[in-house]
Amino acid sequence: MTQFNGLTELTVTSVSLLSPGAAPAPQVVTMAQLADGAGEALEGLLIRVDNVLITSGTFGGPNTSNNLTITDRTATGTLRIDSDTDIDGTPTPTGVVSITGVLGQFDGSAPFDSGYQLLPRSIGDIAPSGCPCHHHRRRARRRPGRHAPTRRR
Repeated sequence: MTQFNGLTELTVTSVSLLSPGAAPAPQVVTMAQLADGAGEALEGLLIRVDNVLITSGTFGGPNTSNNLTITDRTATGTLRIDSDTDIDGTPTPTGVVSITGVLGQFDGSAPFDSGYQLLPRSIGDIAPSGCPCHHHRRRARRRPGRHAPTRRR
């Protein structure tokens, strides 16, 4: 085993398929659960974060890797789009989505307890959440002394 920018890596010399099957079910977490070193226990696992909004960045053009900033309103984090997937070169979602991926890390300094990145495996890992998620929309501010309009009957 080695580490690369905080990410534990295995040096594999051979792989044997024991039995075919479906990928394990992802563990559902919030972005806040990945903060302050808590993500270490989830590193390398398949996770899903629901009700996510991409707040900055794009998937980029074909054959490019990019980092985007995401939030689920509990915290913000990094979504890493790797050029080895079928995601780069596709439109970046503008609505609320659920994202499944492997939790990685890119943290160049000890104690290596930050820099967590959600790495989706394919475009199928990014799905509309179906959540109305009003908390992601900006609420209109009323000026003091103004009342909401009334309906005529």
